This record gives sequence, C-alpha cells and structure tokens, in this order.
Amino acid sequence: MKPDQRVAQEVCRLTARQLELAAEELQAQPAADEPHQHVHEARRHLKKVRALMRLARPAPTSHAWNTNRRLRAAGRALAPLADADAMVQLIGVLAARFAGERSREVDAALRPLLVDRRDRISRAMTVAGGHANVIAQIDATRDRLERCQ
Repeated sequence: MKPDQRVAQEVCRLTARQLELAAEELQAQPAADEPHQHVHEARRHLKKVRALMRLARPAPTSHAWNTNRRLRAAGRALAPLADADAMVQLIGVLAARFAGERSREVDAALRPLLVDRRDRISRAMTVAGGHANVIAQIDATRDRLERCQ
C-alpha cells in the first residue's frame, strides 16, 4: 500500500490488480512442465481479493456480500481441476519421500489414474467454458470495482 493514498483507494487498487492477475493467469498459455499451475495461481489471487474485501469492510454491505459470493463461486469453479492437479503432484512428492520398491509400485499404479482424472476434469472444464466463465465473473467484478477508485 502507498502511504500517501487513502486506504479505500489503495484497497480498490490492490483488489483490481489481484483480479487482473487472476484473469491473466487463466488466459495465459500453460507451461509445459506445469500445465495446471495457472489454476492454482488464479485461485490464490481470488483468495487475496476476498481477504482484502473482508479486511476493508468490517461491516459488509449487500454489494460486498454479492461480490464475495461471486468471487467464491469463481474460485470454486476452478477447485476440481486444482484439487486433481494437487493430487498428481502429491503422489510424486510421496513417492520421492518414501523411496523404495513399494513406493514405486504405488506411484506406478496411482499416477496414471490421477493424471487421467485430472485431464478428464480439464477437458470437461474446457468444453463447458469453465475458464471463460470465471474470467467473465472476474471482469464483471473488476467493472463494478472501477466505481470505487
């Protein structure tokens, strides 16, 4: 936050920036080595916005409640893919942590199932326009927040 600015203006500025970053993450070309990391990052930005809103409005207005509800729904729409990707990452961490023959067997058995599940969720989200819907919700929220600056 900039100390020479009003708190309300700074909250609006920071909120708008976090929403912009969330939308950019969802519009970005995924990295080859971590193709779903952008979903985790977008959700993180949405959580920061919601935290800023709670911090700035101790007694929320109906507008703030509606905005919070909309952003929570946007984050939840991304949750299945983020959770599925986290499970794929976790199996790798566990395999490395508990290295051994049994660990390799479990990794070999579970990883393809988890990757397939994550990829099915990703395809389903793409077909349903999941990212586009979330981006639209983010943009609508950004438009409403421009009034507070």
